[in-house]
Amino acid sequence: MYLSSRLITFLSLFVVGYLLIPSAQALGQQGHRIVCQLVFDNLSDTQQRTLNDLVTLIPRQQQAQINQRLHRKNNHPLTFSDSCIWADVIRDLSSYQRYSNWHFINVDRQKSRLTQIECLSGCITRAMLIHHKLWTNSKNSSDKLSALLFISHWFADIHQPLHVSFASDRGGNDIRVTDAQGRCQNLHQVWDSCLVRDLGLNQRQWQQAFIQLQRENAMAWHPEMQQNILMFANESLQITRTPSLGYCKLQPNQACIEHDQIVVYDRHYKAQHLPIIKQRILLSALRLKAYLNATLG
Repeated sequence: MYLSSRLITFLSLFVVGYLLIPSAQALGQQGHRIVCQLVFDNLSDTQQRTLNDLVTLIPRQQQAQINQRLHRKNNHPLTFSDSCIWADVIRDLSSYQRYSNWHFINVDRQKSRLTQIECLSGCITRAMLIHHKLWTNSKNSSDKLSALLFISHWFADIHQPLHVSFASDRGGNDIRVTDAQGRCQNLHQVWDSCLVRDLGLNQRQWQQAFIQLQRENAMAWHPEMQQNILMFANESLQITRTPSLGYCKLQPNQACIEHDQIVVYDRHYKAQHLPIIKQRILLSALRLKAYLNATLG
């Protein structure tokens, strides 16, 4: 599909992650809302109005379900950042059950890199391509809304490393965690929610970090959206396979096999991995902002 020169220019921000990667079910709702608030705060007034207008089109029942998830009154006005948890909320609805597996991609344990989208349907790499095309091509407001809500969610999910992982342990859901506070039970939860929570940053601190990241990274780009998606996924896979994560055990043949160790979620684990989850959230926001800035006009 043809991409405008402006979209190509803004997609240039997508490759900065390769410069930042350390050697070493969905991102929790706090993470999604942080990403989308950073994006919204750094768009123009006109672009913000466009997003707000689309968010008001969310069906009333689904608005209520989002508010219930956020422990608010059913009729509380939704922001764009609120709407970014929509793709998780609607997983409970029968009409959306076919999207349940679109939040992640299962990778063969022998693979250290993805070279193609990999699935015909039902995984996050394919989902991003589908909703990118819907967002950029559709003139129907209902389709535009659906595409926006999905694509904004996918940008965050694909940057959570364990959303590019292995089926046999359900992306780390079956890997037990020891946590002195008793708040984190499995490794997927650690990367969805616990690390984000334990960063302890307020919105001002997130904004400062976001602005700093924009300043530090030079432009470079790839004109094909599919290549950008694969890059995001490969960044996450690289982190997933990092030994310090405690997810799998690397073999001489580069296979990453299961192990039966219990991950200890303590200050040492946090010291190693809090900077990584912070980086992934900021990159997700930077890239989604660039994408929307280009495609909103």
